[in-house]
Amino acid sequence: MWQGLNLTYADYGNEEEFERKFHNAVQKITGLTGNADWYTKYNPKAVYIRVLIKIADMSYRSIGGQCDLPIVDAADGLFTTVYMDKDMQEAGQPTLEHELTHMICGETFSNSLMDGLAEYCERQVAGKSNSTFSVYPADDLLKVIEKYNAAEEEAGVTGKISLEEIMDKIGAGEKEYPYKDVSKEANHLWYIYSESFVTWLINTYGMEKVMDLYNNGQSEEDYEKLETGGYAAVKEKWKTYLSEYEQQNSTEDILAEQEVIAQQIKEIKLR
Repeated sequence: MWQGLNLTYADYGNEEEFERKFHNAVQKITGLTGNADWYTKYNPKAVYIRVLIKIADMSYRSIGGQCDLPIVDAADGLFTTVYMDKDMQEAGQPTLEHELTHMICGETFSNSLMDGLAEYCERQVAGKSNSTFSVYPADDLLKVIEKYNAAEEEAGVTGKISLEEIMDKIGAGEKEYPYKDVSKEANHLWYIYSESFVTWLINTYGMEKVMDLYNNGQSEEDYEKLETGGYAAVKEKWKTYLSEYEQQNSTEDILAEQEVIAQQIKEIKLR
């Protein structure tokens, strides 16, 4: 796993430090979400879990990582595999916390909730998120789509990203990823707004109620657990919050972070 890995920008320097980072992340994520007994839903008799970490090139899928759901490993254990993108690890971009959130919290009726919660926990544990603009709060990104569309139009790319289209899918009861075969920019924005939505849900209704929706919800109808009027009412309140949010950082500064990350990756590849 560690052979040939450049850890200049990583927040760990060797295997021992990575193991501490791993255990610390599991402890903090279970504390944040209240899912301390998460493993029992996969195997009620589990007393251990084996986790295989694989660091490899995942750019062909335009993702930073992946976590297989745990499977029974003998009568009293579990086994899972966590994949992390090599370039992103070397550039110091966190993916472990995101994938461990998937391992601990499992699936729900909405992929937007799943990845929004994973991005939320990643930011809480690692201090930043793996989304393109990790240094800045997700709510500062209202004008980023305009920049993307202008850049793509200048490059001759057809088919602009629609804010309305992305917003419609945030928190929706869909199990498919809406942008896995579309532009990387749209995919990133979907993750960013999903994190913003989940962060707002937690700040507004509390983690306990949000995790009740996550763990026990079956469809958009279960947003009634949070608000009379369900999904439509919750979504409208979040959109109102975004429209009233005072932007803290310039769009130029926000976009500049992507260039910093790209340059770090480029420097590593040239070594």
